[in-house]
Amino acid sequence: MRVLIDTDPGIDDAIAILLALASPELDVAGITVVHGNVPVEACTLNALKVLDLAGRRDVPVVTGAAAPLVRQARHAEAVHGPDGLGGLFPPPDDAHPFAADAAAFIARSLDEGEEPTTLIALGPLTNVATAILATPGLTERLERIVAMGGAIRREGNVTPAAEFNIYADPEAAAIVLRSGVPVTLVPLDATMRAIFPGEAAARLAESEVPVERAVGRLGSFVSGVYRKYYGIDGFALHDPLAVGAAIDGSLVSTEDLWVSVETGGELTAGATVADFWHIPEPWGEPNAAVALDADGERFLEFLCTRLFGRYPV
Repeated sequence: MRVLIDTDPGIDDAIAILLALASPELDVAGITVVHGNVPVEACTLNALKVLDLAGRRDVPVVTGAAAPLVRQARHAEAVHGPDGLGGLFPPPDDAHPFAADAAAFIARSLDEGEEPTTLIALGPLTNVATAILATPGLTERLERIVAMGGAIRREGNVTPAAEFNIYADPEAAAIVLRSGVPVTLVPLDATMRAIFPGEAAARLAESEVPVERAVGRLGSFVSGVYRKYYGIDGFALHDPLAVGAAIDGSLVSTEDLWVSVETGGELTAGATVADFWHIPEPWGEPNAAVALDADGERFLEFLCTRLFGRYPV
């Protein structure tokens, strides 16, 4: 499956990229970077750091939007650390100037691909929405979008109403969901079922194998945040689950729903509101296959087997 990854690395984004690169089903044609967990410049360096770790600097990296379509940028250094990766990675081997037009790269990549392309979106949807708005016919050339974002039947993780990726640019998310491209949405309802245990991360952090050690150290860093705020000894595999769902849809349980994004509410901006009753007006036919649950244990085995060659770890 030919894929583009749009991302804002980010700890779980980094693990998701490693999973994508370790999955033979996926041909990663490029990585586009968006503002999000940290500013876009730091996110871009983080993407290069992850590719260095994986030995895959053949994958193009293109930086994109530094801010949402109409709002000020919001970041999540409190979760991911000032640099987005807990200060745990060395600088990239070759931080040469990188291309800086993600929307154009997405459009060009779709034109150049000889097979249908899936876009896996792991951050705010600014780059994706910009590409859709700027490129006539792009929606017909894109096979589907698998996006990590939203909170349907549970509270958000940045406000009581909203999940971070949608909250960071709700206008962009609304554009993508109304674009007509088939969307698989992987919200907190599913991702909070996929928890990487803190004790497993601590063991991996002592490994001599670079990928194991990196994942363990990243996981141990963010597990401290989860213990403090959620009382969970571990961390949620938000973005890796979206990659997993793109590869094997049976890892999640989906329902076809019309999903709207709140863009005007003072207390509810970024909320993802789903119509479970299939009301004809003013919503309409479902616009997303929404993952409302996940087989967390099977996904953890899937992830560990791909990244480390064994399970349990």
